[in-house]
Amino acid sequence: MPRRKPVKPWTAADLKTLRRLAGKESTRTISRELKRSEGAVRFKAWSERIRLRRPAKKKSATKKSAAGHVPLSSMFNAMLPPRTNRCFGCGPANREGLRLRFFSEGVADRAICTVKMPQRYEGPPGHLHGGIIATLLDEAMGKANKLAGVVAFTRTMEIEYLRPVPLKVPLTLEGWGVKRDGRKHWNAAEIRSESGEVLARSTGLFIAVDTERAMAALTRMNATNSRTTRKTK
Repeated sequence: MPRRKPVKPWTAADLKTLRRLAGKESTRTISRELKRSEGAVRFKAWSERIRLRRPAKKKSATKKSAAGHVPLSSMFNAMLPPRTNRCFGCGPANREGLRLRFFSEGVADRAICTVKMPQRYEGPPGHLHGGIIATLLDEAMGKANKLAGVVAFTRTMEIEYLRPVPLKVPLTLEGWGVKRDGRKHWNAAEIRSESGEVLARSTGLFIAVDTERAMAALTRMNATNSRTTRKTK
């Protein structure tokens, strides 16, 4: 088997060419040009270096939805880093969760989310399970607290199931604040079809909490639960 020639170190001209290509051309164009102008070994080295050194695209911290709505983060983001937020409704670290992404509507101060629900959340044939409907409404009302600038937990919740909620079609979730009295926040939410028909709606009472104290209490409960689990094994 013939020995491969060692790859030569980059020259100043190589670096200049790489910067020009990486900044102006697509990966496919870069690969095509390098493959045409370099030997197989040299091409492989260039391709790998382009992959590692190509400047990443900058992401806007205030990326908006197609409708121009500003994104709303989870209330747990004030308590946890996003990579450890495993909230079933909106936690990005929960692969089995809903991973809902809400946006604010601006002047009306409403939280908006557009979503298609997959088959695994089926209740009645072809339609969403009632428990998941309740979760969607609870999440929408919870984001209304975010708009009010507070972290609050659900105390009570009342739901009206008006129509079966279909799977695999666009749905709009919308949550907003109704009134406030001290730490008590009353919110409301709706699930609407693509045509605007209200399929389910809810009202709820949320109690605002101190973020640091809430996190400390959750940490203590988690530690207690862990000790209890070890004893029962």
